[in-house]
Amino acid sequence: MALIIRSPFGWAMKAIRENPERVRFLGMNLTRYRLAVFVISTFFAGLAGGLYAVLVRGAFPEYVFWVKSGEAIIIALIGGIFSFWGP
Repeated sequence: MALIIRSPFGWAMKAIRENPERVRFLGMNLTRYRLAVFVISTFFAGLAGGLYAVLVRGAFPEYVFWVKSGEAIIIALIGGIFSFWGP
């Protein structure tokens, strides 16, 4: 993920986050970049879920409850949304 953030693709995503109208004016296809980020984030979320299931040696119904999603959001907020190492 750190390599993606430091790449030209990552800089483009930061520019889109800050000012999408300006990026669109520069001629970049926002839909394509947003779809790519969605696919990348889905990949890493699935990888993290799979590794967590291996760590706890199982997949249990309690992990689907909304409190688990809230824990991830709170951790990201406390660590800092815009930092890589915070969450």
